[in-house]
Amino acid sequence: MQTTRIALYVLAGCVITTLVASQLLRVFDVTNVVMVFLMNVVIAALYWGRGAGALSALLSVGCLDFFFVPPVWSFHVSDTQYLFTFVLMLAVALVTGHLMAELRERTRRAAVRIEGEKLRNALLASVSHDLRTPLAAIRGMAGVMGDGELPRAIAAQADSMQRQIANLLDTARMQDGGARLDRQWHALDELVGVALAEARLGERHVVLALSPDLPLVDVDAVMFDRVLANLLDNAGKYTPSDATLCIRGAYDGTHIRLHVEDDGPGFPAGVDPATMFTAFERGERESTVPGVGLGLSLARRIMQAHGGAISASRRYPSGAVFTLTLPRGQPPAIEREPMP
Repeated sequence: MQTTRIALYVLAGCVITTLVASQLLRVFDVTNVVMVFLMNVVIAALYWGRGAGALSALLSVGCLDFFFVPPVWSFHVSDTQYLFTFVLMLAVALVTGHLMAELRERTRRAAVRIEGEKLRNALLASVSHDLRTPLAAIRGMAGVMGDGELPRAIAAQADSMQRQIANLLDTARMQDGGARLDRQWHALDELVGVALAEARLGERHVVLALSPDLPLVDVDAVMFDRVLANLLDNAGKYTPSDATLCIRGAYDGTHIRLHVEDDGPGFPAGVDPATMFTAFERGERESTVPGVGLGLSLARRIMQAHGGAISASRRYPSGAVFTLTLPRGQPPAIEREPMP
């Protein structure tokens, strides 16, 4: 039934095109009217696919020959030059119809992919919101239980889950374009200090090496803190308890770069560090470390929203290095009151 309906649509399109062409022949030569039939083929292929485009091409050549090429009302061709026109028109129509059908299919796939992304993001946001309340209750009960080893372990796991939920929500917002950056000028050393104060690094040694000439950075402090928190959280998960973390900051006149590096085991052999920024990608497939692989993907989206970038590389002889790059920007001028 669907095939018959499409065939009728194609036939109706050829009839309409023939009527339009008959009016255009009052002004144009028959060879120029060919473009009208080609347009009909393109429209058929775009709306109904490759088969409809091929059928439209055959009907268009037939209509052009029967109604407009002498002798009219006949499929006989008196001028052999028209044979070349028919062959060329049929070839162009078929190729054009094929290309338009490919475009239609790619557009359909892109639409399906976009709808899938929207559905996944909505599901992530819904699940994350539903999990927040019970996790807050678990965290509160752990605090009531006292300061023993078990309550601390429960609180730590609840905090870890809260961070994962925050990553899920922020990822959904960033993908939907719903996140709005509240950008203000901040001192980079203060942002790093806040992130370190909130990080769970245990006994790991932290070395700060921030250049004294670092300018202010124009960032959303909350979102930038999420980037640093994810990097430090990964360092706490994937390095031994006696590892050393080094945070270096430098300014080259146009960009500010913050390097977060460790001397842990680094990335697994055979893993390209660049792939770590793909959503739900984890370096170790069978890792027992909790997480879903969203932290680095979210960090990249946040850095891109700031006009910056994040990259990963191996550290020699062992370890990992993450580099955050931000543009210099132009801080607002500070007017000083004259001294009395």
